[in-house]
Amino acid sequence: GRGLGPDRVRAHLRRTGVPEPDSLELRGTVPAGEFRARLRRAHAFVHATRYGAFFEAAMIEAMRLVLGSYDEIIKSGIFLVVAEINIRYLSPARVDDLLAITVFLRKLGTTSMVVDFDGRVADRSVVTAWVRYVTLAPNTGEKVPITDTLRSRLHNMPRRPNDSGPD
Repeated sequence: GRGLGPDRVRAHLRRTGVPEPDSLELRGTVPAGEFRARLRRAHAFVHATRYGAFFEAAMIEAMRLVLGSYDEIIKSGIFLVVAEINIRYLSPARVDDLLAITVFLRKLGTTSMVVDFDGRVADRSVVTAWVRYVTLAPNTGEKVPITDTLRSRLHNMPRRPNDSGPD
């Protein structure tokens, strides 16, 4: 599949209405589902509202890693939409910190999935979050089931070490 560099991530964020991060420098992925973003701001700390955009970028990269392309979700005939997000801020990220975001699949339901995000700078935990995504039909906006093909591939997403897998 094609790489998903910062320009494609920014274009996706604009199309979906997600606020663009102040700066985004995606680094290569690693098998554990870790994605790195270089934070560059005019202020000393990253504002709390920016983390949602970083999680969205990490999720897009996780989908690319598991599916080969984020377009596979679109081809499956569904939209994956954020229905709920919970963010816990643990310590501040500073200018030019390299924020490593690890993505874990927690639960895969009929029309939804819950994904965990852990963000750290070096060995310091910065932020943790979970997001509940729902699958919607593009034309009607109605909830639709995750297709069997997509489901089987989503099962390949990383899980937390002590997690028995999606429900």
